[in-house]
Amino acid sequence: MRVAKTAALSLACLLHLCASAWATSTDCVKTIFEYGADFDATALEVVIETKRWQTQNRHVPEELIQWTTIRTKGGWATMRECASCSPRIGITELFLSSDRQDLPCGLKNGMTTESLIRRMGQPHHRRGNDLVYLYPPDERNQEITMTVKRGRFAGVRWRFYND
Repeated sequence: MRVAKTAALSLACLLHLCASAWATSTDCVKTIFEYGADFDATALEVVIETKRWQTQNRHVPEELIQWTTIRTKGGWATMRECASCSPRIGITELFLSSDRQDLPCGLKNGMTTESLIRRMGQPHHRRGNDLVYLYPPDERNQEITMTVKRGRFAGVRWRFYND
């Protein structure tokens, strides 16, 4: 019984150490991108505001794109839907505040800018104090922005370009 407890405790410690050490910053950016790409907007709780509007689809004459933005205390998501879009329905922009407990890659509320850069690598560019990462490595046509306020991580924003 003691051997089993010792083995289980050792395994738990090893898993904890492995979870906190990411393979590379590229892996971390990929993990964060996939988290946003797979995010279910229904997970945004306590909706404060829902806004809907339409625009003309510039690629398909006489087709409208339906847009919806959901705002909550801890984030927001903008989704679009149209018959010719691929995917037909999808998130185009997402912001999650840093106080969410389920953010990937060890992102934690209040991390310093330096800690973010150690975790994620050097940003492709900065927008004010924010760190902007482009993904995937070859195309760099998707954007992940680490929002920084007063030198601390305040949230993460995804912009998905489907054009």
